[in-house]
Amino acid sequence: MIKIFFTLIISTLFTTSIVFGQGAWYDVSPGVASTFFAVSFIDENTGVACGEQGRIVKTVDSGKSWITVLMDINFFLKDIQMISPDIIVAVGANGTVLRSTNGGDTWVSQITGTTLTFNGVYFTDNENGFICGLAGSVYRTTNAGTDWIQQPAVSITMHSVYFYDAFYGTLTGAGGNLRRTTNGGFNWLSPASGTASELYSVDFVGRDTGVVVGQSGVVLVTNNQGASWFERTSGITVDLFGVSHPTHNTIYASGVSGTIIKSTNRGSTWIELESKTTRNLNDITFVNENTGFVVGELGIILKTTVGGIVSVSNIGNEIPSSYNLSQNFPNPFNPTTKIRFSLPENADVNLRIINLLGQELSTLHKGSLNAGEYEYTFDATGFQSGVYFYELKANNFSDTKRMIVLK
Repeated sequence: MIKIFFTLIISTLFTTSIVFGQGAWYDVSPGVASTFFAVSFIDENTGVACGEQGRIVKTVDSGKSWITVLMDINFFLKDIQMISPDIIVAVGANGTVLRSTNGGDTWVSQITGTTLTFNGVYFTDNENGFICGLAGSVYRTTNAGTDWIQQPAVSITMHSVYFYDAFYGTLTGAGGNLRRTTNGGFNWLSPASGTASELYSVDFVGRDTGVVVGQSGVVLVTNNQGASWFERTSGITVDLFGVSHPTHNTIYASGVSGTIIKSTNRGSTWIELESKTTRNLNDITFVNENTGFVVGELGIILKTTVGGIVSVSNIGNEIPSSYNLSQNFPNPFNPTTKIRFSLPENADVNLRIINLLGQELSTLHKGSLNAGEYEYTFDATGFQSGVYFYELKANNFSDTKRMIVLK
């Protein structure tokens, strides 16, 4: 087996601005123009993304800074998986399969015997993995990629792959095609999808519960290991490229023109989240129910720690007589606290978190609100212990109060 060793091409550190931006999704982009096609995190802090120009970027501080650990203009990378802090696998054009065993410092090119583009990769552990791509290029390894064996009975283009363990797996592909195995790829079944749309991405939570998304907003769900699939109405008609299923009931998907949608009842109903971008969002991943990352065109990477939704709740029926910003409760707190404020009239409101230097860390709400009493639940996940301030500006009113994060 021939192995080609890639040396580290570039190791530039990109640090995101201290201004996280407004809303539930904030920009943690690394400052490069390359489109990202895939993202993978192993915890809230450590993750990678890959895309055009053979670029792979890595963060160890939850997106505050990124390092380009690989770049090669001769190919692009379509998918990536961070299996552990040290082991990363990426696949892409021209039959490219790259593996790092030292966190991205160096890379080894693995040989599969094809020059067809690979679209997806999934490893269940350090040794056992599958890759899929154009024209039935589905391969399996049981020895960390030293050998890749082409799988039978798959002849169409496959876009995405997921395996629960070394035996149970699902492929999604062209023309609404699905493939399922229960014996590690020795045999493949073809469950009906009920659609002819392209199926771009698949994710499972556990062995039984899964979701597939694709062309024209199609969403399919299963609760029996992929043996049968049921279509759900997403409420949108644009293509969905990425999906993440962090809990039994919670699903997120991303797609064309900044689309991000969320379901909290396994796809029965959906809400569209505000991403504040019109760029295509090609992949999405959540490390838990609330903390996730989405990547896409022209190097964009967005992050949320609040499940993609920021809301200010109206908690009273009476119109207050004056403006007021109350002390947060509890204080000190970890990780959540409630912030209440009063508006005696309709107002343009800006509620934000700032540090001791007055630098903005997060905008909690920015926009018009009717007169009333309001409450916001602030989640300090991702913030270090220390003293912070929250500031309310509403029409000509302004007030700031001190709060303490204690972890």
